[in-house]
Amino acid sequence: MEFIVNESDSTRTVAQILEYIHGRLESLKLPSRERTRAELMSKESLLRLYEHADFSKIKRIRAGVSNFLGNITVTLRVPGEEFVFTGGLEEIIPDDDDTDNAEALQNVLLRSFGNNVVYRHSRHHNVVTVRAVRSEYAGLYKTLGALILAVITGLALRGTEAGTLLNSSFLEPVKTIFMNGLKTCAVPIVFFSIVSCIADAGNLSGLRKIGMRLLRWFLVMQVLGVVVGFGTALLAGAGKGAGLAASSQPSGAGASISLIDRVINIMPGNIVRPFSEADMLQLILLAFMIGAAISATGSKNVKNMFAELDRVFMKVTGYLIGFMPLVVFCSIASMIIAAGLDTVLSLLGLMLTMIIGFAVMNAVYCLAVRLVAGLKPSVMYRKSFSALMTAFMTCSNNAAIPDIMNASESLGISSKLYSFGVPLGVSLNKSGLCAYSAMSIIAAANMYGVNIPAMSLVSLGVSILIVTLAAPSMPGSGIISLSILLAQAGCPVEFVGLAMSIDAVVDMLRTSTTCAGNIATEIIVAKLGGELDTERYYA
Repeated sequence: MEFIVNESDSTRTVAQILEYIHGRLESLKLPSRERTRAELMSKESLLRLYEHADFSKIKRIRAGVSNFLGNITVTLRVPGEEFVFTGGLEEIIPDDDDTDNAEALQNVLLRSFGNNVVYRHSRHHNVVTVRAVRSEYAGLYKTLGALILAVITGLALRGTEAGTLLNSSFLEPVKTIFMNGLKTCAVPIVFFSIVSCIADAGNLSGLRKIGMRLLRWFLVMQVLGVVVGFGTALLAGAGKGAGLAASSQPSGAGASISLIDRVINIMPGNIVRPFSEADMLQLILLAFMIGAAISATGSKNVKNMFAELDRVFMKVTGYLIGFMPLVVFCSIASMIIAAGLDTVLSLLGLMLTMIIGFAVMNAVYCLAVRLVAGLKPSVMYRKSFSALMTAFMTCSNNAAIPDIMNASESLGISSKLYSFGVPLGVSLNKSGLCAYSAMSIIAAANMYGVNIPAMSLVSLGVSILIVTLAAPSMPGSGIISLSILLAQAGCPVEFVGLAMSIDAVVDMLRTSTTCAGNIATEIIVAKLGGELDTERYYA
């Protein structure tokens, strides 16, 4: 809908647009919480766009609310020159005399909210898209539908010439194209993400004490995630009995993995090698070095360049993830035509193992809150229920940030800690993803008969911690990190195609588990640092 701008009364124009957005969202019968959040984000975005508007030639503002497969978005289009869009996030940053701290915190928040508020400049117009609601089940329905259709197709064509022809001429090529695309995007995503995080985090001198405490406990939670993941998968025998054969030779052998060898070879011989050979440890070391150097030199132009490159490759990866239902169909149908239903049963067993693993992780959080902070964990889950459900339904901890902040406040955590700790935790603390990655690696090794010596689990655990650090906070992030880790473990990367068939369900549990871990970490840090109001916690 177009709105004629009244330059003498801008408040009236803004009010008309907001009234239109309110009416459209209300007509779509959104729950009041989601509607209020979307209206607030739309209002802040509109005010920023209006501040930088240029109505000298075009005196119209376009606003629209769309609903596609349950995904509801608000789009605002205002004429004007391109500018640095903050979306009003500076208002929730604590007062701080250090402008570097404020800017760094704002960058962290912008990356966290990046999936919900997207800014772009197009044809002399500033355009903002606000995601009001991400469909809770659209992705799940598509993936399950693809899975059912794949099973039917595979069984119908198994043992026939038509099945063999379909597999060789369509199913396998599609799967290979997707895997190649995923491997192509994984390397730059890891590199640019880490460079951007380190470049921003290095400026947080005024919050270093809080940040170091949070980072220590983030690391503890992620180590526990790796231990729980390996332990659960090994005890359950995840993936055993599938008897799959890799269509291509794995990039490395599990027996050759050595922690000492990795330490020796961690420094690349040249700057190109980590990218050309996809050596993740070398790549991550290089990213840390460049990020620290950018932070030390204070070069804002270089920092912004890496941040933009990070956004670009995140967007490209999002395009790839959008083809997941098609790849699930091709992977499962190809597997049944070539192997049989035994592999499908192994995948269902793996999904059950992962459900148990995530339940154990939540039990670990409860023990940590009880034993370290001396508080009742049941209160944490009761007051965090809304945030956990948002993370579960959207498969995105980014979408749950406002709810996590509200839960943190109701739990008595100081605003200084949670306003910094929540977006930092969403970016860096991925304990649920660590557990998922560990379980997936053991399952892949069992399915393809790859021997991973017990001593190699230590170096694999280190790889999991580092790679998940750089995993993007978006639906399907587990698939991206898994494609990297499988090669590190000497397992066929084609296991990713199988993992995608159950990822729609697993992603919900993985994301909500990670969300619970972030909240538990905040509580522990706040309690140990004297920044938690115990009376408010139990109120």
